[in-house]
Amino acid sequence: MFQRLGGLPAADPVRSTFGICVLIVLLAGCGVRDNGTVPAAAAHPVVGSMASSYQVLHRFGGADGAMPEGRLFEDRWLYGTTRTGGAYDRGTFYRITAATGEEKVLYSFGRGSDGAKPESGLAEANGVFYGTTQDGGTSHQGTVYSMRVLVRGVGEEAVLHSFTGNADGAFPLGRVVNVNGTLYGTTFTGGKFGDGTVYSITTSGMLTVLHSFAGGSDGAGSYSSLIEANGILYGTTASGGSGCPSLNAGGCGTVYSVSTAGVEKVLHSFTGGSDGAYPYAGLTEVNGTMYGTTLNGGGACTSSDDGCGTVFSVTPAGTETVLHRFDRGDGDSIYAGLTAVNGTLYGAAYGGGAFGRGLVYSMSMAGAEKVLHTYRTDANGSGPHAAPIDVKGTLYGTTDTGGGSGCKNFSGCGTVYALTP
Repeated sequence: MFQRLGGLPAADPVRSTFGICVLIVLLAGCGVRDNGTVPAAAAHPVVGSMASSYQVLHRFGGADGAMPEGRLFEDRWLYGTTRTGGAYDRGTFYRITAATGEEKVLYSFGRGSDGAKPESGLAEANGVFYGTTQDGGTSHQGTVYSMRVLVRGVGEEAVLHSFTGNADGAFPLGRVVNVNGTLYGTTFTGGKFGDGTVYSITTSGMLTVLHSFAGGSDGAGSYSSLIEANGILYGTTASGGSGCPSLNAGGCGTVYSVSTAGVEKVLHSFTGGSDGAYPYAGLTEVNGTMYGTTLNGGGACTSSDDGCGTVFSVTPAGTETVLHRFDRGDGDSIYAGLTAVNGTLYGAAYGGGAFGRGLVYSMSMAGAEKVLHTYRTDANGSGPHAAPIDVKGTLYGTTDTGGGSGCKNFSGCGTVYALTP
């Protein structure tokens, strides 16, 4: 329930006065915590810095969208969503031409019960895109929608399910994943115990709740998307679990598996110490091992906070290993998950770096990090919220803010970028 996780407002469970803040009881880290000051020297070396080619493809201006938080999807064009902006200031579905940066808004959310504030990425099945909105729908508890791109370059949207906040869940914050033509996803709250759900939904809109999180050791409050490996679904919860009493009596989050029949198993409960705290993003699978990030934890960035976040691995048997502990100079507040490309992991930090406004990094499977690009609040963007995707050796991603003067806050409405490592 919202009160358990920090008094989240029903219409907007993940927004704060600075960017995006995970509102969990006693969560000290919120966006960029150093107010843009140059961080202290790293406790461990960064392998490299600023060795990549970085280009801004598009700067959002509000009317064409603002705050692009979800991961991009490539299918001839780059497709994505923005959380706000558009014709009704309730978000957009857009595409970008990678070669030229030309952007086109295909659909503006907020026309009625169609959903609002899409902040997750997209899935595709048989030429149709599928996504979620964290708000809107007939009960204002979020939706699962389909989007068909018509020949004339407009999006035709249909709501597959409007969440009610009851047994079916509420506020789907992660994207859906397509497994053999069936979509799977999570909700942040709702369900039998009020702590969120794992669900399946057909492309015709038949929703089935596979698991209702019960809080406590079971986990609670999933922000993340699911992945599938060998017929099993894997995900994270940002709260709950059996550890972390010193930071949050409700728990510091979990990694779990769930079968398509709904049998759930907690693989790891974060303690809030060196192993991390509050996994916001989903997981990435490489050769049977899951890799992910935590928003905080991992060790103190300063003497007064609970850590800048981690990169970790976890096996299907539940063995967790911390690969890297961020220390603000090399990243802070890790909302983004990871993208695996030929044995290298790529990700983004919402804060930290030389200017305190985030960065894009690569990491070896052994945990050696290389900073590829560091942000400041300028035309290049700031605050990357999602991991980049790889398209033929080029990384494409978004920043949540920055990019210019189109929005009043944070020097811009966000950007789409291309980066060659």
